Amino acid sequence: MNTGKRKKSMTRYKQQELKIVIGGFLAVLVLTLILGFAVTAKKAPKKVESTTSGKENAQTTESSSNESSSTQANTEAQSTEESTEEESTDEEESTDEEESTVDENSSPFDPQVISIDEGNWEMTLLNANYKLPEGYEPELTPAIPGSGESLDKRVQPYYEKMYNAAKAEGILLTPYSGYRSIATQTRLHTNKVNSYMSQGYSYYESEIKATHWSMLPGCSEHNFGVAMDICNTNDDFNLTEQYAWLQKHAEEYGFIERYKGDKTEYTGVAAEPWHWRFVGPENAKKINESGLCLEEYLGKTD
Repeated sequence: MNTGKRKKSMTRYKQQELKIVIGGFLAVLVLTLILGFAVTAKKAPKKVESTTSGKENAQTTESSSNESSSTQANTEAQSTEESTEEESTDEEESTDEEESTVDENSSPFDPQVISIDEGNWEMTLLNANYKLPEGYEPELTPAIPGSGESLDKRVQPYYEKMYNAAKAEGILLTPYSGYRSIATQTRLHTNKVNSYMSQGYSYYESEIKATHWSMLPGCSEHNFGVAMDICNTNDDFNLTEQYAWLQKHAEEYGFIERYKGDKTEYTGVAAEPWHWRFVGPENAKKINESGLCLEEYLGKTD
């Protein structure tokens, strides 16, 4: 009986021991699994951090590259801009240098003193480029008897004949302004220059503008005694019967309309339909037939 109880007691003991072993094994297994999950869980964030870090490094590298490229582009742009500014500055300095060559207080004209060909004196060219010799004075006589206006004595007979021919047809070609002394021409020209300067133009600019209306002293045909302003100096003289008669008959007496409106670029003088210049009957006919002004006809349009 006791022996049987011992065997049963031993058997229970072994069974309990086996259960403990198995339980311990299972506990170890469960613990191992738990630890394994824990380790895995801990490693996973490290991988993410590593990946994130890699991205951040890549972004940092890319950003650095972009900043480098941007810096280089900005440097190149700045260099180009500075170069453009330098070129612009050079151009401005060049323009300033060119402009500075014009002396606003000096005359734009430097006329050449001419030598009068006594064999062809009537074709002597006078304008802002050509000037009478210093001290030149023509021999004068009244344009018509009783007139206070004079002409070179070689021109006067032709004007008187023209005057009488027109008068016979009821047209009066009254002498208005013939010969002028250098002193008178200087006064007229200076007054014109001063008029433009009072409007704010420089002396240089005023000289150019004034010469369109009042020729430089010594360069005027009035100083030579070969020209007459007839009747008046009104802008509408070209609408008068006197002008119509002159257009038709003046060349017969050696006179030409010297300053036509469509020839200003060559003569340098505005239209003056009242200003008639003696060149001789033959020359007057040829010039009128050519349709040229005196500068063009003589080949001196410089």
